[in-house]
Amino acid sequence: MKHLKTIVFCLVLMLAAGAALPVFAERLADFDPEKPCSLNVTLTTEDGQKAAGAEIMIYQIANAMIGEEGFRYAYTEAFSGCGLSLEHPESAKLASDLYAYAQKQKLTGTSLFTNENGVAHFENLHSGLYLATEVGDTGAFAAIKPFLVALPRVSDDEIFYHTNAMPKVTSDRSTALKVRKVWNDDGKKRPAEVQVQILRGSKVYDTVTLSEKNNWSARWDCVVYADDWSVKEVSVPQGYTVTYQQDGMVFTVCNTETLIQTGQMNGPIPYLAGGGLILMLLGVMLISSGRKRTDEEG
Repeated sequence: MKHLKTIVFCLVLMLAAGAALPVFAERLADFDPEKPCSLNVTLTTEDGQKAAGAEIMIYQIANAMIGEEGFRYAYTEAFSGCGLSLEHPESAKLASDLYAYAQKQKLTGTSLFTNENGVAHFENLHSGLYLATEVGDTGAFAAIKPFLVALPRVSDDEIFYHTNAMPKVTSDRSTALKVRKVWNDDGKKRPAEVQVQILRGSKVYDTVTLSEKNNWSARWDCVVYADDWSVKEVSVPQGYTVTYQQDGMVFTVCNTETLIQTGQMNGPIPYLAGGGLILMLLGVMLISSGRKRTDEEG
């Protein structure tokens, strides 16, 4: 890639959020506004734990534009009425105020869960300024603070269209999530495997296949502790009913075999009903015949 003819922006460390935010200068020589950008939001604690299962939402708050006066940011339509200045985009307060505006206006961004490596990977993003934050129920544990990140970024006079943001994460908000399958049956009609969805709120975080190979259980280490985790069996096997139990972050899925009426029980019912009707008719006929004989003798 060509070196920039003019140094167009410098790198500013956002100590409050732990993310790097480049501030653009007046001109951008080799900037391609049509080239897609990508962003990784990585949640790693100081002791190396990777927080999986956190829901990260990003909002594009401004477009990157080059005009006669050089490079500038212009608010997107969704944020055009916020009334906040972009003169200091590295400000933690600006990020907080923009997120408060997004909540007030009920704006919707793009959200992803962090994977087992603590990474939420956003791709095919337009050049501009983005607001990133954590959403969803975080229980008694503090979520990361909102922060701003610019795409693309510059380092050593080169433009990078991928950025990795690493906001500060506390180590006491991670835990292990476990799910296990329990069978209440004789084992004769039990399927070889079942699928269970792991959900945060209404969104599916992962789907796991449980079988004898994994001892009908699965575990996710270092997921974000929250109150809105749940599990759901994808397709309950025929002839079974399912119940769910939760103990902290341990979920138990129990399948109980249901008592199904077989053909041996159902089959005689119509015949018994028909036979009963015939007996009733015969009884009526006998009673009528007896009354008639009695009348004739009298």
